[in-house]
Amino acid sequence: MKMMGERLRDSLSNDLGFEADRARELPLSKTSEEISIYWEKKKFPAITPEGCKALAKASLLAGVAGLQKTENTILKVFPDLVSKHDIQEIARDISALASMHQTTLNLSRHRTTCVNAHLNILDPDKSLVRIYSTFISAAELKKFKERSTTLLKASVSSEKELDAWISSVHKLLGDISASSQGTNQGENGDGESDRSKGVISSKALPTYLSQWNMFVREKIGPLYGIVIGPEDCSPLVEKLKELEKDSNRSWTTIVSDITEIRTTSSFQKRVSSQTRTASYSPELINEPIPLKGKTCNIQRSLAGYNQELVNQFVKAMKAQLFLYSGNGLFVASIRLGDGVITVELPNATKSDLGKIEEYLNLLV
Repeated sequence: MKMMGERLRDSLSNDLGFEADRARELPLSKTSEEISIYWEKKKFPAITPEGCKALAKASLLAGVAGLQKTENTILKVFPDLVSKHDIQEIARDISALASMHQTTLNLSRHRTTCVNAHLNILDPDKSLVRIYSTFISAAELKKFKERSTTLLKASVSSEKELDAWISSVHKLLGDISASSQGTNQGENGDGESDRSKGVISSKALPTYLSQWNMFVREKIGPLYGIVIGPEDCSPLVEKLKELEKDSNRSWTTIVSDITEIRTTSSFQKRVSSQTRTASYSPELINEPIPLKGKTCNIQRSLAGYNQELVNQFVKAMKAQLFLYSGNGLFVASIRLGDGVITVELPNATKSDLGKIEEYLNLLV
């Protein structure tokens, strides 16, 4: 088997996109099906498949934002279902039910981040320049682009050559990151603020290599006669295989899992954080803003509006985009201490979220 580096990159990019789609759709589908089982066994009023899917999307969000979103969705779907206290309990049950599938999403996000970092530097004229031109000199950037082009033109004909190519791509990523950090350290001593925008710390690079090596060998290795066993694959692979099976967790298993998860310290911390803020009703500002021919509705509190709130909201907003189908109304919300932010936007895109982030930061 003989493949050029450019073909390897394109094949890996397609595989990563396909895997990320499966990692979004399968947990959402399973969570929705299991919520339907939960709803039926609890003898609540009949719920539509769309209602189950809405609850699944909300419950798959991380942290307190996901718990609050699940409660809000229950209130929206069944406003007269039960008392407020019971709705909180149902939301916590559903969030606990979904937590197993959240693990799949987290594994996929981590793997996608690590692999994409390598694929980005194999796009010398676009992604490499877009991400790193701010951090490195024009002369260094030119050298890195030349190395990237050489990797794209490399011919890979054996397992040994594939392993060498994997290592060379990662070496380029490491050198680019080291050069970028050098520039950042000259400005602020540690480079932390700029790393969050795309530069990878030296401590994180071994993890990036592990994920990159595993992914390439999983997807491309068999073409070169490499035998891939379960121990050679990411845990994500086995989780996706399990999710693809027709069977759902039994009601007995669902109840057992909910009970176990709700007693964990991490889940109790989420519940405590939500309880501390649930009774607070802040004064809110509504700000409709035009965005590429659409209207984005932003609701935010006067009190508690600060950089930490915006940063946490942006993380939650990007996580929800991971689950968003791309059509219909996109809604993201967070409550942190006294601060609240809610955004509603039809047919949202990644670039829209970037503009919203810029706008919110200008208000801090």
